[in-house]
Amino acid sequence: MRLKAYTFNGGNYNFGRVAQTLSNLDGNYEFSYYHRFISVTPGADYTCDMELKVGDASLRGAFEEGVNGWKSGSVIFTDVNTAHADVQLTASCSGEYRQIRVNIDSI
Repeated sequence: MRLKAYTFNGGNYNFGRVAQTLSNLDGNYEFSYYHRFISVTPGADYTCDMELKVGDASLRGAFEEGVNGWKSGSVIFTDVNTAHADVQLTASCSGEYRQIRVNIDSI
């Protein structure tokens, strides 16, 4: 999956998601990605989160606090055994803000 960009406006809860179906998963897998959160609301009170799902299993992704620069994150799933699974990475933000731009790259 390559670069995806989302713009969250007006606060509250917003999310962007990238997804892909993978086949023949058997074993341990590390999914890594790059993300960037850019706030155009100085002093806003909000939180952001990354979550990766493989089929029905989900884990919170590594997420460094702070905005503006590219950051890397990863999630390790162990003992995966499935013929087909939807893999989804969701970036979400909630709270009080005017606008947050989110970029996700190179999953």
